[in-house]
Amino acid sequence: MVLHRSFNSKIKVLLSFTLVVVSSFGFSADNNQALKFEDLPYKNAKVYCENDDNIYPDENDFEFIDYSAMSSEDGERYILATIKNTSSGFRILKQGDILAILGDCARINPKSFERKFKGGEVFTMRLFFGVNKFPILKVLI
Repeated sequence: MVLHRSFNSKIKVLLSFTLVVVSSFGFSADNNQALKFEDLPYKNAKVYCENDDNIYPDENDFEFIDYSAMSSEDGERYILATIKNTSSGFRILKQGDILAILGDCARINPKSFERKFKGGEVFTMRLFFGVNKFPILKVLI
């Protein structure tokens, strides 16, 4: 009977230890995926990167009210943007309407999306630009 109690105690300790270890891995993994807001030193400044391929956003009737960049430790790049349809009519905001300039001067569009806007509508949305080691410097619309 003493052997049985000792065995139960060891099992309880082992299960408790396993639970703590598994929980810490789970917490650690979620913590790495958290998004953090980034500073945008070029948000309101000119960026003099070469643009040999003449890559610009498509002509559109949208403007940024404001935007902020966010990233994860894994290099995921997002913006949280408040966008206005400056037209009085219905418009569709698409991937080609927005362009980010990265820290290596690359120009990239957000991942594919479409959002319908009524005339004059203002909407805040999150846009994903993929995974990149370079931060977003500026976003054009």
